[in-house]
Amino acid sequence: MADNKEVQKFVLRLPTDEHEGLKIMASVTGQSMNDLVVRAIREFLAGSGKREEFEKILTKVGDRHRLVLDKLAHL
Repeated sequence: MADNKEVQKFVLRLPTDEHEGLKIMASVTGQSMNDLVVRAIREFLAGSGKREEFEKILTKVGDRHRLVLDKLAHL
């Protein structure tokens, strides 16, 4: 990742076949597995209005669970 955005740790569980495929793709392209996953997520969210839809859902969930999220933020 070439940008300097704040990042969050996220555990991703992949089936063995997909993990091996990602590892091979990283080796072939000279990119890290993390960079490939981040790029794929960004492309998914940017595609066909998905980002706006995702942000609306995120806002709705955030509003609905604001108290719990605020408490978790302080742990």
